[in-house]
Amino acid sequence: MPALPEAPPAPPRLAAPAVLPGTLMLRGDGVDRDSDCTGRNVLIEGSGGRFALRGGCRSVTVQGNDDMVRAELLPPARIAIAGDRVTLRYVLVGGGPPPLVSITGRDDQVGADCRPPLSRCGTIGLSFSATRGDRPMDELAAHGLAGLAPAPLARRGFMMSSLISGFTLAAARVEAAAIYTDSAGLDAGETRIPVADGSLPGYFARPQGAGPFPTVLVIEEIFGVHAYIKDVCRRLARLGYLAVAPELYARIADLSQMSDAQQIFRDVISKAPDAQVLADLDATAAWAAGQAGDPARLGVIGFCRGGRDTWLYAAHNPALRAAVAWYGPVATPSSAIQPQAPMDIAAALKCPLLGLYGGQDPSIRPADVEAAAARATAAGKSVEIVIYPDAPHGFHADYRPSYRPADAEDGWKRMLAFLHQHGV
Repeated sequence: MPALPEAPPAPPRLAAPAVLPGTLMLRGDGVDRDSDCTGRNVLIEGSGGRFALRGGCRSVTVQGNDDMVRAELLPPARIAIAGDRVTLRYVLVGGGPPPLVSITGRDDQVGADCRPPLSRCGTIGLSFSATRGDRPMDELAAHGLAGLAPAPLARRGFMMSSLISGFTLAAARVEAAAIYTDSAGLDAGETRIPVADGSLPGYFARPQGAGPFPTVLVIEEIFGVHAYIKDVCRRLARLGYLAVAPELYARIADLSQMSDAQQIFRDVISKAPDAQVLADLDATAAWAAGQAGDPARLGVIGFCRGGRDTWLYAAHNPALRAAVAWYGPVATPSSAIQPQAPMDIAAALKCPLLGLYGGQDPSIRPADVEAAAARATAAGKSVEIVIYPDAPHGFHADYRPSYRPADAEDGWKRMLAFLHQHGV
């Protein structure tokens, strides 16, 4: 076998940008910040924060761990990463040479795969280690395996370190009809939710202020926490709630790269243990309680598969005050890791539940929904079922052809009244 060519010598290490007078100092500690960095050096400390840096930073230095940064950079720019598991996405303002990058942490990712506005940044595709020396991003790409490698799994085996940008690729979309709720006046954005084996990416929105706010856990469809689920969180925040949606499938696959719904169900959804989903929702509730959420006013809502999980969680967590399942299947196949369907646990519900279903949903028989409700009622539980005769599955999903505005609006009003009625 011919000898492999030697890798080119690493250039001298780049010094981290100096902390100069006027440096914009930001701290993470699990919060989200949106800052104007025009013409300034930025220093980020603390851990677990999410930062949007707009206007054109001269340099960005990250000294904390588990931070996510999206930055507009003004060439010539520098990036210095000293913490571990830092994710940084950048876009150059007005073009120009790529930034010089210095990394001394572990499991860090830097990528230039996004275009303004920052909200459209996609997933990261580049990763490199400081052990190879510091080089401009274009030089890293030119050296191939000497300096460029696929992004590694997030620490502890997580496949997603951030959320889907935009809408899912796995469903037919009618984006012109999609509702958009802005975040003005809200604290909103991506976050990290500590769980037993690491941290899940998630999205939250809440009113600005001290709180405490009534809390709603939002459980995703099979497609992940994408633009629609994020907007649902912002809609709730506009009404005074702290709403948070954890990415429950982050360990199993990167849903941002998947475009086949059947494959998602086969390779992702069916491999998610119910016990783990319930534990992650418990962890999300605990996170919310530490982020100005009121644990005494806790509710859960879920869509599609998330509606099924809403039933299960309502039978799991006695702290819940109310649950709302949007077209959640109640008769699902059992397996070793998903042993029970909502039908099986209906008699064990620990809070009142509202179910919103479509009469034209081929995947959920109204008779099964009524049977699950009857089991709950026979056991003294409170369940209300509303079936919209002409609605298909996914009638609330305003980005899909299944959207039925009148039924979606009526269901939303019923959901809010139900949450309020039961103290959420």
